[in-house]
Amino acid sequence: MGKLEEKGYAHNDLWQHTVMIGDTSYDIDGAKENHLPSIGCTYGYGSRKELEAAGADCIVSSVKELTGVLLS
Repeated sequence: MGKLEEKGYAHNDLWQHTVMIGDTSYDIDGAKENHLPSIGCTYGYGSRKELEAAGADCIVSSVKELTGVLLS
C-alpha cells in the first residue's frame, strides 16, 4: 500500500486521475515506467527538444497553458 492509499485515496482513483508533470526527460521516463500520461513543461530545467525526445504526451510553455491542458 502506497502513502496516498494509506491516507484514504483509492488506488483506482489515483491511477485514473493522475498525470506526471515535469520539466526533464527523467520525469517523462518516470511517467512511462508507471504507465501514466505526461506533460512536459519548458519553463523549468529541460528544453522542448529534450521533452520531445523523451516522448512527452504534451508539452506546454507556461502555467496558463498547463492549466488549459488540465482543465480541457
